[in-house]
Amino acid sequence: MHHRFPSNRYLKYFTYIVLPCTLLFTLIPFSYAQIPASEAGLTSTEILTKRQSETEVNYWSGEGEAGIVLVDGNSNSKIINVGLSLSKNIEDWEHTIKLAANTAENNGDKSAESYLAAYNIKYDFSEKSFLFGDLRYLDDKFDSFNGITTIGGGYGYRISNTELFKWSVNAGLGYRNTEFDSIDDDISGVAFIGESDFRFKLSETAEITDVFRIEATSDNSYLQNILGLSVAMNSLLSLKISYDVRYNSDPAEGDTDTDSITAVSLVYKF
Repeated sequence: MHHRFPSNRYLKYFTYIVLPCTLLFTLIPFSYAQIPASEAGLTSTEILTKRQSETEVNYWSGEGEAGIVLVDGNSNSKIINVGLSLSKNIEDWEHTIKLAANTAENNGDKSAESYLAAYNIKYDFSEKSFLFGDLRYLDDKFDSFNGITTIGGGYGYRISNTELFKWSVNAGLGYRNTEFDSIDDDISGVAFIGESDFRFKLSETAEITDVFRIEATSDNSYLQNILGLSVAMNSLLSLKISYDVRYNSDPAEGDTDTDSITAVSLVYKF
């Protein structure tokens, strides 16, 4: 069923305003919320000094990547891809931020573009099991989307979590709203959200990754799979080749249901 979503701009405000505020508050140490009995009678300065001496500072870590492909000859084409991934662990909580952009130009005219902003939070209640919350906004002009906003949560399980082999899967329910370029009506409704994150070390310097995601509603299903191979050049820099496949079960008129993006990027870890 197609629904007109008159206040869709509020979803964008939620993505652009509420999400950054949420991330800001995660920088505040949760341990300062309460004063235990052992700190009773101490001044605020003494409490701060005591806690700083007992607690290891927990910074954000992650990686940034950038790549470009230039084609000259009968046609002049340029493809640029950039990405940033941040993560932070606070006791049993894990916060992850992902930003990505892909643009394609042909003879100076922009032919396609895609922008992603995502925030994920996990709470571990055992070594292998966790609960997750997910907020994601995708503006995908490769497939005639003005924007896809998804918010949801559910249960996840780590099938393997060793240094050599990491594989986690999660599934849950949420709400998804899709805006199309070609029609005025939006498609919105309850969505099933599923994701698989697979990482395997081939050697000390090489790693293969595969991230699969599905968002399915009664009207439309969106699937994405990103296969990657990275080779470390040193402790900070690596070269990455990725193959991104995106499938939409109900594409706009004149569009195909599948798009693919092949990219070569330089990755910096911090």
